[in-house]
Amino acid sequence: MILDEKILFSLILSLLLLPTIASAHMGLVSSTPSKGEVVKADLNEISTVFKSQIETLSTMKLMMDNKEVPFAQIKVIESKMVGKLSAPLENGSYQLEWKIVGEDGHPITGAIPFSVKKAKSEEGTNSSLTEPKASSKEKSKELEKQSDTQKSKNEETSSTPSLPLIIMIGLVLIIVVFLFVLLKKKNK
Repeated sequence: MILDEKILFSLILSLLLLPTIASAHMGLVSSTPSKGEVVKADLNEISTVFKSQIETLSTMKLMMDNKEVPFAQIKVIESKMVGKLSAPLENGSYQLEWKIVGEDGHPITGAIPFSVKKAKSEEGTNSSLTEPKASSKEKSKELEKQSDTQKSKNEETSSTPSLPLIIMIGLVLIIVVFLFVLLKKKNK
């Protein structure tokens, strides 16, 4: 009888864990800024990319010192969510909190801490009036390179099995446990 209870517990546990394992296919692939990044240029947009398409119900909010920094606009386009800011972020520590809803209806949440540490510009010099345009373009290119590097690192490290494989493994485990329980009952 104790053995049957353990098997039943294993079966129930497998059934409970299967949706969690299956929802792993919707995880975060990359973000701009990335986790822990120190942004040294004006930041007017924050983006996240996920492993699969996300629903328009998905959202994100930006927090600084437990206060929300509002987005001017949030767009969901297939597997990407982009938040546009009305003004560049000031120096400080931030946390992007995202919540997505995948095609299968499972909600997933996460957080991306990052900080902004822009150099303070000197005021009143003529050179400072002309330099930001050139340096802004350079900084934009640098951020794109960092984003591409982060995306390739994330793609290299994400070796999550495909959803059908995960579901098949879960179903096989459930069937094996079920058959084992049936055979045990017949032998009694």
